[in-house]
Order: sequence, then structure tokens, then C-alpha cells
Amino acid sequence: MKNTTPKQVVIRVCNDPTCAKKGPESIMRKIKQAFGLENTQKNADYDLEYCGCLGNCDFGPNLSVNDNIIQRANPDTIIGEIAKAAEAIPPTPKEKMANLDKVLDDLI
Repeated sequence: MKNTTPKQVVIRVCNDPTCAKKGPESIMRKIKQAFGLENTQKNADYDLEYCGCLGNCDFGPNLSVNDNIIQRANPDTIIGEIAKAAEAIPPTPKEKMANLDKVLDDLI
């Protein structure tokens, strides 16, 4: 029998100094409006917290949704982006390294 219980969506919003300059508070306000949660709160569907660096500083503000990174988060579109990321399969460690290599190559 297949388990149909929905998985809790874990949302981590980067608040490290570089992302903090790019407006994570507006992202948190939008999440609060949509899901009724504030930093460090969770319910049956969502677990929300600020976090440290997600390693994408040049593309902030950033957040992680079930280990899927959303870069250049926009308050006007973030709720849809969270829904999409929550359904996506998280990248493997090998895929994460390949993405990091690509970002580094683009910067050089």
C-alpha cells in the first residue's frame, strides 16, 4: 500500500550577511501571509526558519525548499516557486557539485 501522507515542506531562508542585504525579510513576510508561519515555526505542512549561507551569495536572496535551492527569490512569485520546488526531486550530491562548478566557471 502506497503512503499518501504529504511530506512536510522544509523551507530555509538565507539570512547570512550577503543575502541579508538583498531582502530576505520580504520573502519571509510573503511566506507568513501565505502559510501563517514566522521564523522557527512549523505546522503539519511547513517548517520555516532562517538559515546561514546556502552557497549562492551572488544570486540572493536564496532559500532552500526540501533541499532545492531557489535563487534570486522574488516576493511576488515566491509562493509559486516554493510549491514547484516542494514537488521537485532534490539534486544528488554529484548534481550539486556540477551546478557549483558551472557557477564558478561563469564567474571566472
